[in-house]
Amino acid sequence: MLALAGFAADVIELVPRQLMLAIAGLAVIGVLGMALGQVTAGPLKLGPLFAFAVTLSDISLLGLGPAFWALAIGVLASRLLERDELKALREASTTNGPATP
Repeated sequence: MLALAGFAADVIELVPRQLMLAIAGLAVIGVLGMALGQVTAGPLKLGPLFAFAVTLSDISLLGLGPAFWALAIGVLASRLLERDELKALREASTTNGPATP
């Protein structure tokens, strides 16, 4: 078993770096697809998608990290681009009342 691990490490060194990165990227596509499906599962799609992209970008401005900017940009995107969906959600929450656990 240990000899097989050494062989695998040697094979990785023989494969060009770009090819290894491409193979690793292909391995992650399924996970990324599932994450994007979960992000856009609700009635609001663009705001969460923007927030997801900003979080992945690792942006840091004014001493604030990506979590803050993801929240701020996601809310802004939903308010600007998904007004009708937000209005429907607000109306549904006021007519149905707050959810009780």
